[in-house]
Amino acid sequence: MGFRNPIYLDVSLLKNLADYYGIDVPGPRQVVLRKSGTKGKGAGIDKIVTAHIDSGNTVETTETFNTEARPVRLVNDVIDSILASEDAIDLINTADAPLISQSAVQIEGILTVSPATEIGSLMGRFFPLMIAKLAQGDTNPSLGNEDLAQLLLEPQNDGAQVYDLDAVDSSSRRYILILDPKNISEDRDCDDLEGEFTIFGIIDRLLSEKSTLSLSRYLLPGMNRSMRRAINKTSLEGLIEEFSKLYGQPIDASALTVTGPGAVIKPLAIY
Repeated sequence: MGFRNPIYLDVSLLKNLADYYGIDVPGPRQVVLRKSGTKGKGAGIDKIVTAHIDSGNTVETTETFNTEARPVRLVNDVIDSILASEDAIDLINTADAPLISQSAVQIEGILTVSPATEIGSLMGRFFPLMIAKLAQGDTNPSLGNEDLAQLLLEPQNDGAQVYDLDAVDSSSRRYILILDPKNISEDRDCDDLEGEFTIFGIIDRLLSEKSTLSLSRYLLPGMNRSMRRAINKTSLEGLIEEFSKLYGQPIDASALTVTGPGAVIKPLAIY
């Protein structure tokens, strides 16, 4: 495998996997720089600076600071080590390999944002707006053009996001990725995560052939379990229908239910 430069990287999960598999990760190391000159002075952030002036007016400055191994190097070292020891389920080379919960996994395929995230992002902005109208005494609140503009221009929710992974194989398994937007590279955004990628992560949850997983928690961000259960299926389908009109594409309510066989993957790196 060549150099991996992930656009999504969960550094915390990376270190946990390295610790679990006994992979040596370089810790912070101290760097000492010495400079000589006839005059001038300087300082740096998180540095210890000392200066010595001799009789010839020559100044020697010593700067001491700590540095850690860069995450890109760590992710390459950790993934290479886990693959070399065959501790990961390699679905690239063996598409029908057995899945084991909480095991490391490597897979490639086409990522697309789930309807639960797209529509849920709008709904996350919608509910505070409607609650504000109700608080102002509006017993039958509706959205005007200004409200719709505000709805679309509000920043995207920072909560967990769902992506569908169409694996590059003929398997009938369904794969779902749960991402934390905070782990996306600073120079990228969520739109850059759509397309063909390789994913390395852990299998967070297995879905047997007869099991289902509801994505309503991602459709209704900010709502607790009791509130989500209080909304019956008919009401939820009505909400989806209205928001699909706003979004401009038909959304099937059944898309919010994932049916096995398959797995939910928590990605360590996407590249």
